[in-house]
Amino acid sequence: MAYEKRRFTEEQIQFANNINLLEYAKQSFDVKKVGINSYKIEGHGGLHINPETNRWNCFSQSKGGGPIQFVMFTENKSWVEAVKKFLGVSSSNTYVNRKDFLREEPKGKLILPEKNSTYKHMMAYLIRTRKIDKDIVYRLVKDKKLYEDKYKNCVFVGYNDKGEAGYASIRGTNTNVERFRGDVKNSDKAYSFCMEGIKNSSKVYVFESPIDLMSYLTIKKLNSNNSFKLNDHLLSLGGLSVKALEKYLIKHPNIKEINLCLDNDREGIMAANRLREKYKDRFVVNIEHPNKKDYNEDLQNLSIVDERKEKDVVNQETKVGSDNLKPQLVSMEELNRILDDREQYGKFIAPIHSDKSLDHPDQKWMAVVNLETEDRNYFEVSSDYSSCIKWLNDLWERERDEDDYWLHR
Repeated sequence: MAYEKRRFTEEQIQFANNINLLEYAKQSFDVKKVGINSYKIEGHGGLHINPETNRWNCFSQSKGGGPIQFVMFTENKSWVEAVKKFLGVSSSNTYVNRKDFLREEPKGKLILPEKNSTYKHMMAYLIRTRKIDKDIVYRLVKDKKLYEDKYKNCVFVGYNDKGEAGYASIRGTNTNVERFRGDVKNSDKAYSFCMEGIKNSSKVYVFESPIDLMSYLTIKKLNSNNSFKLNDHLLSLGGLSVKALEKYLIKHPNIKEINLCLDNDREGIMAANRLREKYKDRFVVNIEHPNKKDYNEDLQNLSIVDERKEKDVVNQETKVGSDNLKPQLVSMEELNRILDDREQYGKFIAPIHSDKSLDHPDQKWMAVVNLETEDRNYFEVSSDYSSCIKWLNDLWERERDEDDYWLHR
């Protein structure tokens, strides 16, 4: 039997796939930076390049891939012609300087974006615009996995094995312009954003983005009439990279079941099918695509969201009343006077009620309330005077310029 000789070696194909796509594109196209890790080529129907992954997508035509596919798409070449061009052996003898276009791996330490003095833009975007459950948002803030940077963006943080920030992604909050998103420089997708389940949980739910993850959790909570508890692992891939899932499965050997909750589009469906084939021999693998494009679109279409927001204020006051406590509002100015007197502070802090809607009802919580929107931002309160003084002073410094914010207990 005759066998056709391979046209290219594995090493040659790998070289072509490792060409620095962004630098290559800049030689022929007008490339505009539109986000942290997003560059757009004008005149190609929304063609975007991600230099961190070295891949591109043309959303209007549902096409994408690496450097080889980029040449095929933009220069109308065959796969063989594209590889030949990168190897410097095309029919036109066009030579590509390989050293100029070799990809450079990210170097240096991840430096998180500077925090903003307030989180109100992030809170408004996630809770009002995206309809994410507020307690989920507050929990992530408390766990230092979510904050607002000085440019009013949401920053989602993942931690490495040393407990240090190893990954961070940014999502813009301005609804009046095209929101940008991308990973912070030197982020490692192996340590992507996640919400860990209980110690012995055997299930992990996998999403493309942190907002998809939070939306899915909100839907579960809504459908369970607020009784849903987070027992299983939730993981964002930060796109469609498999690095985060590989690392997570090693870190959590008790996991036996993988639930792929990727987007209901061409890329998400194809990625879910690839991952199922990859893991089906070692795990139970389920695919849970959303009904619409992603889980946030599903959440936006739940009419129960608006009903729940209307009931939320009533429920808060009911809980306070059931504890035989009268709701009390204390202005920041009044609070500042209380801080100066240990006895007054003790009287003030003693009757604080537990909020049963939170994940740890045995802990005591205080809330910063926006009187106009009735949004609440919860903080844990300690019975220790000195630690509370520090917390309340920090709170005072952060919110003293916000006239519509008060403390609620």
